[in-house]
Amino acid sequence: MGRPRKLIDNTLGHRTLKEIEVRKDTEQRMTELKSIDTEPPEHLDDVAQAEYRRIVPLLQELPIAALDYAQVSSYCQFYSNWMQATAQMKNQDMVITTAHGVRQNPLIAIQRDAHASMASIAQKLGMTIDSRLKIMTPRKEEQKHDPFKEMFNE
Repeated sequence: MGRPRKLIDNTLGHRTLKEIEVRKDTEQRMTELKSIDTEPPEHLDDVAQAEYRRIVPLLQELPIAALDYAQVSSYCQFYSNWMQATAQMKNQDMVITTAHGVRQNPLIAIQRDAHASMASIAQKLGMTIDSRLKIMTPRKEEQKHDPFKEMFNE
């Protein structure tokens, strides 16, 4: 899905009326996309399905559509993986002794990988404060000094 797109009302810059009209038309068509299914996919485990049910109503406040179904499902499964590894870590040490010596508990790698995947997907879906601010806050454009503009009083 990429970086969340800013709405035309939240952008600055010089645009022609035609460019603004095209952009608003595109934004309108985005709202007409099929909305994401509120029922979680059956292939998700119970924890992931619960997370799906929790976040989909919140995501519907953003421009999320059925096209984002796989991303949302993946996020939920990574969340479940993270939760399961975290729960198992409560009963284990961070460092374990194996036949090959002292090693980091493999659950730490599962936690880290799941968290990194969740963070990546969350940013793409607008689930982080930073990604929502990019959608909703206009960017201040730098004022470039134009010496010719001063000469011609424009």
